[in-house]
Amino acid sequence: MGDASVSDAESNKPSPASEAPPEQDRRPFGDLEFQVSEVVGRLEAGVNAQDVQDEEKKPEPRKISAGFFEPEETSMDEILKVLEDLVLKTDPSCESVEPPLLPTDAVTRAAILSHSISALFGRLERSHAARLGAHIASETTRWMSHMFR
Repeated sequence: MGDASVSDAESNKPSPASEAPPEQDRRPFGDLEFQVSEVVGRLEAGVNAQDVQDEEKKPEPRKISAGFFEPEETSMDEILKVLEDLVLKTDPSCESVEPPLLPTDAVTRAAILSHSISALFGRLERSHAARLGAHIASETTRWMSHMFR
């Protein structure tokens, strides 16, 4: 019977699901930003390990002549904030100050991650990208041949 009082006390504790979500999850791009940065970071680590050997081959940075447009550097947080503000301003049904949460089901998340990975792979050297593409194509062909036996 002493256990009943303990379970009553525990039931008054708020469950983790009922707690307010962290600020990152309340932003429209918060969770996706984290997932994409995590995946891209892991992929960049592999590419950067190879790039250490290729430092000597690095081309010189492009020089911009005086008088031409020189873009200002903007942090990723500022860019995401501008995008969030645009989402908020362009939604006629949104009355709140907080941006609405964008619908992110599993398919949407997979599409966003695949686009991010494609953008990262697009920055690889031509020979490396060709080898990677050939490997992905051969693995996909092998997978499909096993699936349709």
